[in-house]
Amino acid sequence: MDYVNASVRDLIRTAYGLKDYQITAPRWMAAARFDIEAKLPEGAGREQVSKMLQSLLEDRFKLAAHLTKDERDVYALVVGKNGPKLKATDPDARNGADLKGMSEADLKAAAESMAKTGTAVMARMPGGNTVSFAGGGNATIHSVGVTLGQLADSLTRYVDRPVMDATGIEGKYDFTLEVPPGSFMTAAGMESQMHAAMGAAGMSAATAASDPSGASVFESVQKYGLRLEKRKAPIDTLVVDSAEKAPTEN
Repeated sequence: MDYVNASVRDLIRTAYGLKDYQITAPRWMAAARFDIEAKLPEGAGREQVSKMLQSLLEDRFKLAAHLTKDERDVYALVVGKNGPKLKATDPDARNGADLKGMSEADLKAAAESMAKTGTAVMARMPGGNTVSFAGGGNATIHSVGVTLGQLADSLTRYVDRPVMDATGIEGKYDFTLEVPPGSFMTAAGMESQMHAAMGAAGMSAATAASDPSGASVFESVQKYGLRLEKRKAPIDTLVVDSAEKAPTEN
């Protein structure tokens, strides 16, 4: 089992089966990244992998954490008053890949394209998914074959509180969302790399600062007959009590 360029926060999320907003942890856990190579016992299943990853975090990073339940401000993804306007996905389409796999060369090429043309395709993903942005504008995310629950999870990255699916709608659909580019790069774990690439191409990091309020996210959702409604909800939360910044030696 290989984890490449994974943050400690990523590993915690995977080990405990949590969403990002369910983790309360120091900021360095999202920034420090590691490559992990591990051998699994023959016949090990998903549940055993999670337990072994928990043990690895406890052993190598001296992770100490506890679970609690917090009453939190959330957004509920709900159907608008005029009903949903959704496009069902072609059953042959595939879900998009993880954007964290982009290489530095890809990022530099995107920045150079921005400098020359004002527009860059940040990634081309399976199923026709793409992420792009134009100079001074928002990132455009084209998602293929996602459930409403997956849409809610992705929206959480770009607004100021967790988003929970309350639509009751089943099935998979295609969406095109407008997202502030700075928020997109932070959520994709590419902020520092992209800013470095932009600097190398003679661009200002201010290019990524448009729409800091995230208003474009709400407008994008409304195009599909959906809306984000403020609510309060109890959320299971893992609180990190302590951890070492550097793992013990191999």
